[in-house]
Amino acid sequence: MVGTNGLDYIEKLLNKGCKQRHFALMSGAFSDADVVRAAQMGCALFSKPLEMDVLKTWVEVVEQSILPERQLYNWA
Repeated sequence: MVGTNGLDYIEKLLNKGCKQRHFALMSGAFSDADVVRAAQMGCALFSKPLEMDVLKTWVEVVEQSILPERQLYNWA
């Protein structure tokens, strides 16, 4: 992302009231400060090279936490 990084972007979304609570980022160069900041926001971090089993496990946990009857938007 030009001019920002993923953590900054997610923080802006949350500050604007975004109701999404499952975020994940992938990078080859997370700093210790990035790891702490991501944990505070509840953002999962995945390092390169990506281990597909780890990502798959995270996706399955997220999927189980989402109620099937959730409403993403009130179109009425």
